[in-house]
Amino acid sequence: MSNLLQVWENDFCGSHPEVRFVNELKSTVTAAAGVYTDRADIGALGREIWPSEVEAFRSIKGHPPLLIAAAGGSFDVPKATFALMLFVHRDNPTTELTMEQVRQAFSEAKDRSSARTWGELGAKGAWASRPIHLYGFATQNDKSMIFRDLVFKREDLWAGEVQQFEAVKGVDAGQRILDTLANDPYGLAISNVHYARPEVRPLRLVVHGKRIQATRQTVATHEYPLSREVFLIADPATLTPAGREFLNYVASPEGQRDVLKAGDYLPLPEAILQRERARLAHQR
Repeated sequence: MSNLLQVWENDFCGSHPEVRFVNELKSTVTAAAGVYTDRADIGALGREIWPSEVEAFRSIKGHPPLLIAAAGGSFDVPKATFALMLFVHRDNPTTELTMEQVRQAFSEAKDRSSARTWGELGAKGAWASRPIHLYGFATQNDKSMIFRDLVFKREDLWAGEVQQFEAVKGVDAGQRILDTLANDPYGLAISNVHYARPEVRPLRLVVHGKRIQATRQTVATHEYPLSREVFLIADPATLTPAGREFLNYVASPEGQRDVLKAGDYLPLPEAILQRERARLAHQR
């Protein structure tokens, strides 16, 4: 997020020349700790906050953090919190899945509603008995963690059949996933269109009866259900007036125009920005 932060800071200082920023952008995993150890006024999270980070913050400070959605994740930019997409081999006749079908395929559901053949996901004829081969990111990766939050029921576990991928020798996990799917007609994979190749194609997702293809527009509006966000975190008890003004700037129309200026990430929909501005106002 360093490029985006630099644009925000430069433009904010245009109207607040008395403010000075010092950036120590080690990693997202240091963001919450930087705030609850009083090393930082504001932390930048390039992904959703993990429950363990919230609990650590609460245990140190005695209250939860102030967490503000700052920008939408990207459509197809590696390292920029891209939207997650479902892919099949080009020979697979499946064109869309409901969110419930995605849950059934990737989870080990306690209610025994899991799907293990393509017929259980609606395929007909010879495809009905074909097994589903599952491919995804390592389950402790932030992509898998948010996928589970968005798709699974609270009590569900990952299906034991999911083949997990990590980056190896400079090759992103998302690329390795779709390279493997390209040779497996029975595969169902979590990845991103940035890594797509001719042998695979993305699926539409059906949400409340509406068929939604992942596009830059549907990801930007968050109509696409596997869109993501990036966040800024602060301690509401010690946040300075300047820090609060900066967070308000980020959630303003000007701050979201900066998101477009910086590239990579996408501006947030107005409904989300209104929610974040209301949260900031409530913290005064």
